[in-house]
Amino acid sequence: MSSPTDALLFDVPASRPPSEQLLDLAADYTRYNDALGLFRPTAASGPALGAHAASVARLTRAALASAQAVHDQWPYLNPAMVEATVRIKQLAYLSGGAAHHLSEAQAAVTGAALADPDGTSLPDSVNLQIQLARELTALAPEAALASATGIARERQRRQPTAQTATAGLTTDELTALHATALGQVVVSQSQAREYVHSRSGVVRIGTLRSLEAKGLITRDPATAPPAFDGGPPQDRIRLTSDGVTVTVSVLALTPAAGPTAPAIPHAPTASAPGRAR
Repeated sequence: MSSPTDALLFDVPASRPPSEQLLDLAADYTRYNDALGLFRPTAASGPALGAHAASVARLTRAALASAQAVHDQWPYLNPAMVEATVRIKQLAYLSGGAAHHLSEAQAAVTGAALADPDGTSLPDSVNLQIQLARELTALAPEAALASATGIARERQRRQPTAQTATAGLTTDELTALHATALGQVVVSQSQAREYVHSRSGVVRIGTLRSLEAKGLITRDPATAPPAFDGGPPQDRIRLTSDGVTVTVSVLALTPAAGPTAPAIPHAPTASAPGRAR
């Protein structure tokens, strides 16, 4: 039986600018967090836990590669760029910790299975290790986006370019793109109606349909955790390659002209998304 993380290879395209690489990285963390959020461990979950650990280990390497890409492009970093790269390295460190917790959970499951092949109960430590792993990467998309914002604005300051990529997009569409980059937008269905859930304000289904028609977002069906215990998986909304480019152009604007990345809380916690029609 394949693991939900089998396809999560997390290859960061080196040809993309560092800020776009970081938005790709944020999307990969969202996919990883979704897969882990849907995962329900059993006494036979050793291989699946190993796959999750391998996925977040690849994310660790991808985060370090993104930090290196910034250094390669700008060898002499000012304080804003240093802050951005330090945040990325912190993210890699947290991801390494998540991989450790998942490996510990795998070892506990495997050890219990060897000691009692007919047993069906999980060691008490397994769910705790998985919860700790989830907490360490819960705010990874926000951290990646915050670094991308700092890098994009510094690049715009050093090499000013005309901002034309956002032409024709409404404020609601730009806000929805920003929330999507944060990994905060999902869609659920109930009684033949669609509902949008977003933690960062109101995002309307009509706005998402408009962005999808423009090729800026796409939907991954049934890949996000349910809105309530026992409910069906939700559809994750993510940026397309063109959507990443447009969003980076918004990040490069001054704080007064475009959405800003949120402050990163000191302690990562997972919260349920709010619902908006």
